[in-house]
Amino acid sequence: MILERCDHHCRLCCNKHYDINKIPVATVEELETVHTVCITGGEPFLSWVNIDNLTADIRLQYPNVENIYIYTSGFAFAARTASKEQHFRYVDGINFAPKNSNDWGALEAFANDVSSANVARLKSNRLYVFKEQEKAFRERHAHIAEELNLNVIYRMWDEEFKTPDNEIFRRLPIFLG
Repeated sequence: MILERCDHHCRLCCNKHYDINKIPVATVEELETVHTVCITGGEPFLSWVNIDNLTADIRLQYPNVENIYIYTSGFAFAARTASKEQHFRYVDGINFAPKNSNDWGALEAFANDVSSANVARLKSNRLYVFKEQEKAFRERHAHIAEELNLNVIYRMWDEEFKTPDNEIFRRLPIFLG
């Protein structure tokens, strides 16, 4: 977790199940043993952090990390990356979970942007479509998944979010703000 700030106020947000200040800080020892890092927030693209530089630093400092993924709702991502030639050289995939029409519209515009090719080439992109969004997705937005090389995963909001047993949730306090 690099940021607690978000551009949404989702009723069932999993971050509401945490006291952010009580989430343990990632230790060097932990980072030296993991094979996958998922960068999340809040909304990581609202951060001042340069994602390319952050992921390059992770790869350099922790050669054991095989996969780096970023989770975003899409709006801040599209606003920050469109036409800015973000290359995501050290990112293996971006996971989009659009929450509203602004997110879908931003993803739509991004899919038509020249820089979208830098995302489409990644090895494991995902699009989380929530139950309430399925009809609109199928009718208006399904082409986005194809254009951005997104694996579509249909989900429901969980009333009680729990970190899976094989995962740890940590924060990087240098970046929280």
